[in-house]
Amino acid sequence: MRGVNQRFHALVQDNQESIIRASLENVECCWPHSALLQYWLPEDGYTFKYAGYVCRIKWIISRVAEICRLTQYAKIDALYCIFHSCNEIMKLYESMELVKVEEIMESYIREVRRILFSQFSTPQIQQMIPTSIRLVFKAAELVEEHRQGSPLHINIYNRFNRYLIPYGPGFILELHQRGTVQQRKEFIKFLDSIMIMRFPRMHDELIKYLETRGHGLMTEPGIEIQQFLQEEDTSLDMRHDFEEPEDEGLLE
Repeated sequence: MRGVNQRFHALVQDNQESIIRASLENVECCWPHSALLQYWLPEDGYTFKYAGYVCRIKWIISRVAEICRLTQYAKIDALYCIFHSCNEIMKLYESMELVKVEEIMESYIREVRRILFSQFSTPQIQQMIPTSIRLVFKAAELVEEHRQGSPLHINIYNRFNRYLIPYGPGFILELHQRGTVQQRKEFIKFLDSIMIMRFPRMHDELIKYLETRGHGLMTEPGIEIQQFLQEEDTSLDMRHDFEEPEDEGLLE
């Protein structure tokens, strides 16, 4: 039996590429998970290491979808698109000098939007907008900075948006896995202590890019956002939208 096991192991090892590629393409990464093989390409072929990496991302997105009650396939696809966008945003920011976002020329920002979002279809962009808003609301809810039936202040929204961009949708899972609200707040304070960059609101950047695709394209996302706010009996309180001083008294 040991000899049979060794031969089987050798057979699998010698045929990693064909076995793993077929398994990923035909089983693990069928729609809506097909984005995995589109945005996270293998660097060294279809190996067991790559398969483990892909399955890890799939597990993260599946758990986030469950936590946020995002059951439609188009929403799960939007989570992958947001995850990929966050990764690409951080690559771009890492290549820049540390300057405030407001000091960057608008022409450069437009080019960044084009680079980031041109790879997505218009329906994908339309799905990403309300999905990104849901993620920020859920993050605030997990730290009890937002409750169903009450408005979410724009400064709190801005703060949790800051965490979403560098950490992607996996940020929701990171919060959820911390068992108590106090542990989640301590995690947020730790992030505050290490974050030096300011980021624009993701949904704003998506909307600005969507406007370049044509007129009237915000109708469907706008309706969905309104439905979400109505279901949650909430709103986004836009009064006193400011950047400095930043969110004094939050998470205390």
